[in-house]
Amino acid sequence: MSGKFLQASVVIKSLRDSGYNNAASALGELIDNSIQAGASIVELGIIEEISSSTSRNNFVATEITLWDNGKGMSKDTLRQALQFGGGEHRNDKKGMGKFGMGLPNSSISQCKRVEVWSWQDGLPPRYTYLDVDEMASGLLEVVPEPEERPLPVEYLRTHFSSSGLTESGTFIRWTKLDRLTWKTGRAIRSHCENLVGRMYRKFML
Repeated sequence: MSGKFLQASVVIKSLRDSGYNNAASALGELIDNSIQAGASIVELGIIEEISSSTSRNNFVATEITLWDNGKGMSKDTLRQALQFGGGEHRNDKKGMGKFGMGLPNSSISQCKRVEVWSWQDGLPPRYTYLDVDEMASGLLEVVPEPEERPLPVEYLRTHFSSSGLTESGTFIRWTKLDRLTWKTGRAIRSHCENLVGRMYRKFML
Protein backbone atom coordinates (compact mmCIF):
# COMPACT_ATOMS: atom_id res chain seq x y z
CA MET A 1 0.00 0.00 0.00
CA SER A 2 1.39 3.37 -1.01
CA GLY A 3 2.28 5.85 1.73
CA LYS A 4 2.19 8.88 -0.58
CA PHE A 5 0.08 11.79 0.63
CA LEU A 6 -0.71 12.84 -2.94
CA GLN A 7 -1.07 10.63 -6.00
CA ALA A 8 0.84 12.20 -8.88
CA SER A 9 -1.58 11.08 -11.59
CA VAL A 10 -4.55 12.61 -9.70
CA VAL A 11 -2.72 15.88 -8.99
CA ILE A 12 -1.68 16.28 -12.62
CA LYS A 13 -5.24 15.72 -13.83
CA SER A 14 -6.50 18.41 -11.44
CA LEU A 15 -3.82 20.82 -12.60
CA ARG A 16 -4.73 20.18 -16.22
CA ASP A 17 -8.35 21.08 -15.48
CA SER A 18 -7.51 24.40 -13.84
CA GLY A 19 -9.06 27.39 -15.54
CA TYR A 20 -8.26 27.27 -19.28
CA ASN A 21 -11.20 26.28 -21.44
CA ASN A 22 -9.43 26.29 -24.80
CA ALA A 23 -6.22 27.03 -26.67
CA ALA A 24 -7.11 30.70 -27.13
CA SER A 25 -7.33 31.39 -23.39
CA ALA A 26 -4.19 29.33 -22.72
CA LEU A 27 -2.23 31.13 -25.43
CA GLY A 28 -3.58 34.42 -24.09
CA GLU A 29 -1.70 33.66 -20.86
CA LEU A 30 1.55 33.20 -22.76
CA ILE A 31 1.00 36.38 -24.78
CA ASP A 32 0.35 38.29 -21.57
CA ASN A 33 3.65 36.99 -20.20
CA SER A 34 5.43 38.11 -23.37
CA ILE A 35 4.02 41.62 -23.23
CA GLN A 36 4.92 41.94 -19.55
CA ALA A 37 8.45 40.89 -20.54
CA GLY A 38 8.62 43.93 -22.83
CA ALA A 39 8.19 42.10 -26.14
CA SER A 40 7.42 44.12 -29.25
CA ILE A 41 7.02 40.95 -31.33
CA VAL A 42 5.00 37.87 -30.35
CA GLU A 43 4.67 35.22 -33.05
CA LEU A 44 2.43 32.15 -33.06
CA GLY A 45 3.26 29.09 -35.15
CA ILE A 46 1.13 26.00 -35.80
CA ILE A 47 2.28 22.78 -37.46
CA GLU A 48 -0.34 20.50 -39.01
CA GLU A 49 -0.26 16.91 -40.23
CA ILE A 50 -2.76 14.75 -42.08
CA SER A 51 -4.90 12.86 -39.59
CA SER A 52 -4.97 9.08 -39.94
CA SER A 53 -8.09 8.72 -37.79
CA THR A 54 -10.53 9.28 -40.66
CA SER A 55 -10.79 8.28 -44.29
CA ARG A 56 -10.65 11.92 -45.37
CA ASN A 57 -7.40 13.84 -45.61
CA ASN A 58 -8.06 16.20 -42.71
CA PHE A 59 -5.23 18.31 -41.36
CA VAL A 60 -4.92 18.59 -37.58
CA ALA A 61 -2.58 20.64 -35.43
CA THR A 62 0.24 18.58 -33.95
CA GLU A 63 2.44 21.34 -32.56
CA ILE A 64 2.04 24.93 -31.42
CA THR A 65 4.91 27.36 -30.89
CA LEU A 66 5.15 30.90 -29.60
CA TRP A 67 8.18 33.16 -29.46
CA ASP A 68 8.80 36.71 -28.36
CA ASN A 69 11.63 39.22 -28.34
CA GLY A 70 11.10 40.19 -24.69
CA LYS A 71 13.80 40.37 -22.04
CA GLY A 72 14.14 36.59 -21.76
CA MET A 73 14.77 34.68 -18.55
CA SER A 74 17.82 33.84 -16.49
CA LYS A 75 18.51 30.21 -15.63
CA ASP A 76 16.83 30.53 -12.23
CA THR A 77 13.84 32.46 -13.56
CA LEU A 78 13.30 29.94 -16.36
CA ARG A 79 13.16 27.08 -13.90
CA GLN A 80 10.84 29.03 -11.61
CA ALA A 81 8.55 29.91 -14.54
CA LEU A 82 7.77 26.21 -15.05
CA GLN A 83 6.96 25.60 -11.40
CA PHE A 84 3.26 25.63 -10.62
CA GLY A 85 2.49 28.96 -8.97
CA GLY A 86 6.10 30.04 -9.37
CA GLY A 87 5.86 32.71 -12.08
CA GLU A 88 7.12 36.26 -11.55
CA HIS A 89 4.03 38.12 -12.83
CA ARG A 90 1.52 37.16 -10.13
CA ASN A 91 1.71 40.59 -8.45
CA ASP A 92 2.56 42.63 -11.53
CA LYS A 93 -0.05 45.40 -11.78
CA LYS A 94 0.90 46.10 -15.40
CA GLY A 95 -0.37 42.76 -16.68
CA MET A 96 -3.32 42.88 -19.04
CA GLY A 97 -4.64 39.37 -19.53
CA LYS A 98 -4.58 37.88 -16.03
CA PHE A 99 -5.99 34.67 -17.49
CA GLY A 100 -4.83 32.36 -14.73
CA MET A 101 -1.82 30.71 -13.15
CA GLY A 102 0.95 31.01 -15.67
CA LEU A 103 3.04 29.14 -18.15
CA PRO A 104 2.85 25.56 -16.79
CA ASN A 105 -0.89 25.53 -16.06
CA SER A 106 -1.90 27.10 -19.35
CA SER A 107 0.39 24.79 -21.31
CA ILE A 108 -0.59 21.45 -19.79
CA SER A 109 -4.26 22.38 -20.09
CA GLN A 110 -3.79 21.85 -23.85
CA CYS A 111 -0.83 19.51 -24.28
CA LYS A 112 1.19 16.84 -22.51
CA ARG A 113 4.60 18.35 -23.21
CA VAL A 114 5.85 21.93 -23.07
CA GLU A 115 9.42 22.91 -23.87
CA VAL A 116 10.93 26.35 -23.28
CA TRP A 117 14.07 28.02 -24.60
CA SER A 118 15.01 31.46 -23.27
CA TRP A 119 18.03 33.68 -23.80
CA GLN A 120 19.45 37.07 -22.76
CA ASP A 121 22.21 39.46 -23.83
CA GLY A 122 22.99 37.52 -27.00
CA LEU A 123 24.03 34.42 -25.03
CA PRO A 124 23.04 30.86 -26.06
CA PRO A 125 19.49 29.79 -25.16
CA ARG A 126 18.79 27.75 -22.05
CA TYR A 127 16.25 24.96 -22.23
CA THR A 128 13.95 23.01 -19.91
CA TYR A 129 10.60 21.24 -20.14
CA LEU A 130 7.61 19.59 -18.47
CA ASP A 131 6.04 16.31 -19.61
CA VAL A 132 2.68 15.19 -18.20
CA ASP A 133 3.34 11.48 -18.79
CA GLU A 134 6.69 11.67 -17.01
CA MET A 135 5.14 13.65 -14.16
CA ALA A 136 2.23 11.22 -13.71
CA SER A 137 4.56 8.21 -13.65
CA GLY A 138 6.92 9.79 -11.14
CA LEU A 139 9.79 9.90 -13.62
CA LEU A 140 9.77 13.72 -13.53
CA GLU A 141 9.37 15.11 -10.02
CA VAL A 142 11.04 18.54 -10.37
CA VAL A 143 11.58 20.99 -13.21
CA PRO A 144 14.82 19.89 -14.92
CA GLU A 145 17.80 22.17 -14.40
CA PRO A 146 17.91 24.46 -17.47
CA GLU A 147 20.79 23.65 -19.80
CA GLU A 148 22.31 25.36 -22.80
CA ARG A 149 20.64 24.00 -25.91
CA PRO A 150 20.27 25.63 -29.33
CA LEU A 151 16.87 25.99 -30.93
CA PRO A 152 16.19 23.24 -33.51
CA VAL A 153 17.26 24.37 -36.97
CA GLU A 154 13.73 24.20 -38.38
CA TYR A 155 12.55 26.89 -35.96
CA LEU A 156 15.50 29.11 -36.66
CA ARG A 157 14.50 28.97 -40.32
CA THR A 158 10.77 29.53 -39.88
CA HIS A 159 10.76 32.08 -37.07
CA PHE A 160 14.07 33.90 -37.36
CA SER A 161 15.01 33.57 -41.06
CA SER A 162 18.52 34.72 -41.89
CA SER A 163 18.71 37.31 -39.11
CA GLY A 164 19.35 34.73 -36.40
CA LEU A 165 18.13 34.93 -32.83
CA THR A 166 17.11 38.23 -31.35
CA GLU A 167 19.30 39.67 -28.58
CA SER A 168 16.90 38.25 -26.02
CA GLY A 169 13.66 36.30 -26.10
CA THR A 170 11.71 33.18 -25.25
CA PHE A 171 10.51 30.31 -27.43
CA ILE A 172 7.79 27.89 -26.26
CA ARG A 173 6.80 24.63 -27.95
CA TRP A 174 3.69 22.58 -27.20
CA THR A 175 3.59 18.95 -28.39
CA LYS A 176 1.43 15.91 -27.54
CA LEU A 177 -1.62 18.10 -28.14
CA ASP A 178 -4.42 16.09 -26.59
CA ARG A 179 -6.92 18.67 -25.30
CA LEU A 180 -7.51 21.04 -28.20
CA THR A 181 -11.09 22.21 -28.68
CA TRP A 182 -10.27 23.21 -32.27
CA LYS A 183 -8.19 20.74 -34.24
CA THR A 184 -7.03 22.78 -37.23
CA GLY A 185 -4.48 25.53 -37.32
CA ARG A 186 -6.92 27.83 -39.08
CA ALA A 187 -9.53 27.49 -36.31
CA ILE A 188 -6.98 27.94 -33.53
CA ARG A 189 -5.55 31.06 -35.17
CA SER A 190 -8.99 32.55 -35.78
CA HIS A 191 -10.16 32.08 -32.19
CA CYS A 192 -6.87 33.41 -30.84
CA GLU A 193 -7.15 36.51 -33.02
CA ASN A 194 -10.66 37.17 -31.71
CA LEU A 195 -9.76 36.73 -28.06
CA VAL A 196 -6.40 38.48 -28.09
CA GLY A 197 -7.74 41.35 -30.19
CA ARG A 198 -10.59 41.86 -27.74
CA MET A 199 -8.46 41.62 -24.60
CA TYR A 200 -5.62 43.83 -25.82
CA ARG A 201 -7.40 46.33 -28.04
CA LYS A 202 -6.80 49.25 -25.66
CA PHE A 203 -3.08 48.53 -25.64
CA MET A 204 -2.82 48.42 -29.42
CA LEU A 205 -4.08 51.95 -30.07
